[in-house]
Formats: sequence, C-alpha cells, structure tokens
Amino acid sequence: MSALPGRPQRPLPFRIYAITCRHAVTAGADLPAAVARLLVAAPAGRVAVQLRDKDLPAEERDPLARGLRNLTRRHGALFFINGDLELAIRCGADGVHCGDGDPTLDLVMEHNANAAPERRLWVGASCHDSAGLQRAMQAGADFATLSPVLPSPGKAEPGEEMGWTGFARTLGDCEIPTFALGGLGPADAEAACAAGAWGVAAIRSLMAPAEPGEAVRRLLEPFAAIGSGARGGRIGRALSCTLAGILCLAAPGCGPGEPPADDDDSSQGSDDDDSGALPPPTPVDIPLPDGAFALSCAESEPDDIKIPLDSTIVPDPPWTEATNCGSLPAGATGLLLHITGSIQDLVSGTWNGDNDSYQFTSEATITPRGVLRWDPLQGDFDARVLCRSGDNWRDLFGHQLATAALAESGTAVFSVEAGSTCWIMIVGYSGGVGSYDFWLESTETL
Repeated sequence: MSALPGRPQRPLPFRIYAITCRHAVTAGADLPAAVARLLVAAPAGRVAVQLRDKDLPAEERDPLARGLRNLTRRHGALFFINGDLELAIRCGADGVHCGDGDPTLDLVMEHNANAAPERRLWVGASCHDSAGLQRAMQAGADFATLSPVLPSPGKAEPGEEMGWTGFARTLGDCEIPTFALGGLGPADAEAACAAGAWGVAAIRSLMAPAEPGEAVRRLLEPFAAIGSGARGGRIGRALSCTLAGILCLAAPGCGPGEPPADDDDSSQGSDDDDSGALPPPTPVDIPLPDGAFALSCAESEPDDIKIPLDSTIVPDPPWTEATNCGSLPAGATGLLLHITGSIQDLVSGTWNGDNDSYQFTSEATITPRGVLRWDPLQGDFDARVLCRSGDNWRDLFGHQLATAALAESGTAVFSVEAGSTCWIMIVGYSGGVGSYDFWLESTETL
C-alpha cells in the first residue's frame, strides 16, 4: 500500500508520547486525572496521548475515550486510539495507532483515502526491528515507535533490550519520525535524541511522575526547536544533544543509568502500543501572497492576555486588550485578513510570555484557510482563532496552527457564520523572538 496522496506534510508537533495504563497511575488517582496533570504541566501540543487500556470492555472504554478526547482538545494535544478505528471515529480522535501486522492499519488507510482532508486520521505503527519500520513506511504510516530500548517490567527483561546503539542502528535511514520506547524516563531524553529518535514514548514515567513539570521539561529539553535547521530527530540534532551524549552511544555499556519504573507495551507482535503523527518536511517558508487583503491590522504590545504561569489553557474571549481589525465585507473573496506583529519576552515551557490578540467580524459565512508565518522561522509559537459556535467558543483550526520553527497552514474545521465575531491570539512559548504574519484566505464563501 502506498502512502496517502495529497496529505499536507506537516511536522510532528509533539516530542512526548504518553501511553495510558490505568494500572500505572498514582494510587488514589484515576486515569483522566493523571492525563490532566501531565497536560497542564506541558506546553500545548508538545505531548500527545494515546488511549491503550485495550482490556477495558466497550461500555467503559467508550466514555473514557470521549472524556480524554475533550481533555486533550482543551490542552491542544493530539489524541490517539490504539487499534480501534471505529472508536477513534466515534470519539473524534486525531489518529489510530496500530501494531506491526495489525490489519487495522489497512482499514485506517482505506478510511483516509475516502475521507475529506480535515477528516483524515494520523497513523502510527509499533515496530521492533528494521523490517517493521520498512513495513510502516511502505504502508503509509505517519510515524513509528521502536522498542524495546531498555528493560521494562514484564516486557523486556535485562539482555532482551536493543539498547541505544541497537536503536540507532535499527533506525538507520528511516524516513518517518520514530519515538524511542521501552523502559524510558526523563533521564533518557538526551540519549534518545543523540540516537536519532524524534521523541520519547512512555507509560509509567508519564502516568505517575512525582513532578510532572520537571519530567516534561527534561524530556523536551534535548528536542527543543532552535531554528528551522535544529529540530532534533531525523531532521538534525537539537542543539542541546551534547557531544558527550553522542559519544556515549559508541561506548559499550554506556547509557543513562538505571531505567525508571516505566514500560512500553512493546514486546513482540501486534499487541504493542505507541503513537504519532506526521513525517517532518524540509523547512520551507510560506511566502506572503501578492494582492490586497480585505482587512489588515498590526499589534506589537506584550501580554494582551493574562495566562497563569505554567498554564497552557487560553481563557475564552472576549479579550479586552484585543486589536479590532474590523469587519470582513460580505463580498470579500480570496485574501481576507492579514495580521502582523512581533513576540517578545518569551518564557520557555509556558504560555506566560508575550501574546498578541485581535478580533474581527465576518458579514458572510466563510470557511477560510489560515497561515501562521514567522520571520525569522525560529522557536515554538502558536495561533488560536476562537469563533462563536452556538453557545460555545471553538478553535476555528482545531489546534492545527501550532508551529515549531516552520510556517504552518490549515483549513478551518467549521464555518464562521455571518455576523459572528472571531478572536485571534498569537503566542510564543519557547525559542527566539520574531515577527509574524498571520492571514486568512477564503476557501469557500456561502
């Protein structure tokens, strides 16, 4: 089966892949609470969650999936279902993760071939050797997990693990983002980066960390985007992957030390679990289009919206400091709205740094395409476009415009009704400062 044609090649936005296990959470806590605790500690979009817990009966797994779907959506995190396409569709998950040889993979690819672009699912694959990675690529998977890297309770006894040298050798020239999995915790992030992993996947060290904020910080640190040429993994090592870490891989017995009490659900065969998203493209800027926009406005003042420290949750509009860009006329077509500004005073790991906010009203019902472009393309940034839908506020692009060093675009997941007001927030939470362009183009006007 060939890779899905025509799908936008977007970089994988997350570096931490949290695989659920209700038996691994801290005593006295439930699984949703453990996931919420992790997501609150993480910058939006940098952690993805996969619902495994395949032993749960359907009457319990379905409501759990819906609850985790709502939770991850509020925090801007991608959500995956292990091995169950029907459940993924029912709960509105972002993707499905399949074991090596799992026939569900063919079903997901068939679904994607017949679905509208905004309804296509991300596809992940569990792999344990180079042949499995090749099968995942040929099937069209967006990403893979490779395991077991280190010993993990009940999955890989000492001597059965591949180790970091084996991981790097098995990874070889694999062209899709691949997460290291198996007995891993925060202390292993740098070794994973040095071995070529796109990120780290884990269960126990993420479901019950003593200090979620510290665990997330240590796991993300080697993979931080520092400009478009230093994204870690297969596109180029992050700048914080030290020479010592790389040299360590070549030394027998050298490693990150005692493995934490974490596990991966990766033994042999298709009963494994991991998650992912999409292969990273060559960094290419999206040029500002020629022609006049129906509306243009600019902003450069810091801290329009007060966001609590260590939070990644955006308060609902209205935002009193927002710049009013005006109203899109009913006859507007093509280039709709252009916003320019700059971000200052970033605070790494949170949204508590600079942010700019805007509002506009549309006189016609529109389904636009949005583009977020940075100059220079550096750091981790995000855009939120919140529009009224009934009694609720919804993100027009469904968290598709989180970006890490690359210009990004996305088509709206719902239409803006005539007379509706939308609110836009541009925020930076890691990396260097920079100016930005954000614009909307009409894809359909009703």
